[in-house]
Amino acid sequence: MAQVTKAEATAAKQLRSPLLRLPAELRNLIYHYALGNCTLIVAADYDRLCLYQRDTPAIPLLAVCTQIHAEAALLPYSLNTFDIASDYTLRVFLATMPMKYVQAIKTLHIGTWTVAGKEMACAADLQHFTGLEKVVFCYEGSTDTISKCMFVLAWKKVVELLREKMPEVSTSMRDLRDKAHRREDALELAMWVRRNAYLAFLSFER
Repeated sequence: MAQVTKAEATAAKQLRSPLLRLPAELRNLIYHYALGNCTLIVAADYDRLCLYQRDTPAIPLLAVCTQIHAEAALLPYSLNTFDIASDYTLRVFLATMPMKYVQAIKTLHIGTWTVAGKEMACAADLQHFTGLEKVVFCYEGSTDTISKCMFVLAWKKVVELLREKMPEVSTSMRDLRDKAHRREDALELAMWVRRNAYLAFLSFER
């Protein structure tokens, strides 16, 4: 019995699959519908990323077969908004995520904790997102005018630094984060407390 090569098996699978028999343009429309238009909220617990989805892109679709993965693997990154509330999560994200996925991201929302007193670091981190088209600063914090003014000035400094390297990126500021954002900000704070309590314990043990 003649052995079936990998290429022959792939071709046979394509002939049997209603999706793979469609023209590439139609498959691409389906991928966009299934994998896009969501906001993915990212947090970090120690050095592990946690993903929270307000809507759920059909990520399991990418595991159906090699061809679909090859055609659509970058789309969950380029078609969705990634929301990162703190500088710690941003650093873990950049350290953990393969750079090809980071560079595919087009829309990024960042929170209050990414900019205050960290303007240069924040601007440098954002420059890793080479495919970035839009970044939004989402303010959530005290309604005190002085505190808010401090964060707004920090964000303007980030924008100024970012424009030197990435002048084509659209920047804006949203005054208040919605309930989903506030819930994840609280989660970030809880994780920060846990991390620091653990580090304090290690220092005490030594």
